[in-house]
Amino acid sequence: MLLAQAESALRLELQAVLEGGRFTVDAVGAITDARNALAYRNFDIVCMDASLSDIQGDGLDLARDLRSRSGETPIIVTAPNDCENRRRRTDEIGASIFPPNPFSLIQFHRLANDLIRDYSTKTLRLISGLALAALTNLFILHLPVHAVAQERIACGSVYRVAPGDTLNRIAVRAYGTGDYQAIVEANRDILTNLAHIDIGDELLIPCLDGTRPRTRAEDLARASGTAADSADPAPTATASVIMPDDVGIAFLTGSDFAPFVHPALPEGGMITELVRLAMSRAAPERTIKIALVKDWSAHLDLLEDGTFDLGFPWYRPDCSKADKLGASMRRRCAEFDFSDPLFEVVIGYYVRADDPLAEATGYDQLFGRRICRPANYFTFDLEQEGLVAPNATLIIAPAVSDCFIWLEQGKVDVVTLSKLLAVNEITRHGLDGRVAEIPALASVQTLHAVAPKNHPDGRAYLDLVNAGLTELQASGRWFEVVSRHFGAFAVSIR
Repeated sequence: MLLAQAESALRLELQAVLEGGRFTVDAVGAITDARNALAYRNFDIVCMDASLSDIQGDGLDLARDLRSRSGETPIIVTAPNDCENRRRRTDEIGASIFPPNPFSLIQFHRLANDLIRDYSTKTLRLISGLALAALTNLFILHLPVHAVAQERIACGSVYRVAPGDTLNRIAVRAYGTGDYQAIVEANRDILTNLAHIDIGDELLIPCLDGTRPRTRAEDLARASGTAADSADPAPTATASVIMPDDVGIAFLTGSDFAPFVHPALPEGGMITELVRLAMSRAAPERTIKIALVKDWSAHLDLLEDGTFDLGFPWYRPDCSKADKLGASMRRRCAEFDFSDPLFEVVIGYYVRADDPLAEATGYDQLFGRRICRPANYFTFDLEQEGLVAPNATLIIAPAVSDCFIWLEQGKVDVVTLSKLLAVNEITRHGLDGRVAEIPALASVQTLHAVAPKNHPDGRAYLDLVNAGLTELQASGRWFEVVSRHFGAFAVSIR
């Protein structure tokens, strides 16, 4: 989505929340930048602030030009609906105009859920309810793949497990709820680990009314024409089978990782609140305990020796490139299982505006360059792309601002870090127009809960986190939590 919004604080706030919500957003604050973006890239959706203008026209003029070139691109115009001329111009270009009504995030997601049913592709219309600066915008966004309406699975059929599937998600598609107990009972011959399924597994989806085959064995017997009556009945899956014994689940987290976890933050930080809510949704009868240990370097050992069950939040590297990673990341890949992503962090790459590297399309084009990253930041993403010695020189700066100061002074060639922090620093130091992002190199790094592979119930616990997370996202509560924490964080860093 191209988000063209004049008000910088609102633009930064919206971009942070939307990108954190796994949306892809290109945000600009001037009509010239919007025009350039549209000239060089194709967008699925455009959200245009009608108040943007220059000597060539305003936001509506640019929207009209876009409509003439790309008749199918959805266009949203944000503007007060108080001008007949504006309404007429908007109608003429086939765009939608949305005034600053005070929608809440709850209304936003309720309306979104109603609209999801109208679309069979990933492009869904959502009303955003961030009433910031007395302005609410409506966007059309790309939802996460697992949030898009998927084809229903018929009961009595055999379903082949696909990448990204979990028992919870399969149950939602089959029955409309995340209760997968019936699927477990029907497929106990292949579901040896109730919290883990393999891609390619063929699962019988039983009918809840007892009609049609009730187990895989019965289905196979019918298909082969043999009787299955002599077979022992499938054991009933009890709550203690699907969820480990009824004792507390011990979580481990750390500190000084705002806005995600920190004891001084409301609810202990954004990820801490999401984990608590996810577990309360998935297993309300279970007790969870969250301990804080400031020494992050001790966490994985404390998990593997059984002191704690799960830890959060941890980044997940690209384990298919483990040979390029450092020892700690190789250990993470080899010895730990990961939950579904709790949050996604967009990492940007920045150069001086006059540097041809701004047009780079591959990481190898940064070979031989001096790359700056702030102290206490991860580097695994650089390692897995080969952006470390001997291919490149990694320079660690004491603070984020030092990287951009050194970039302007020519002491480094590239700065790379979270886009939210980068945009704030560029604005704070008056570097707009003098620093450019390399858009093709932006990456998404995901934060997860982790469990040691040697934990007998680790995968089952992670499945509970996943089930609760899915419910939070479907209900809109995930977006409410993220927007509240990121709103406060954006204000604090400004």
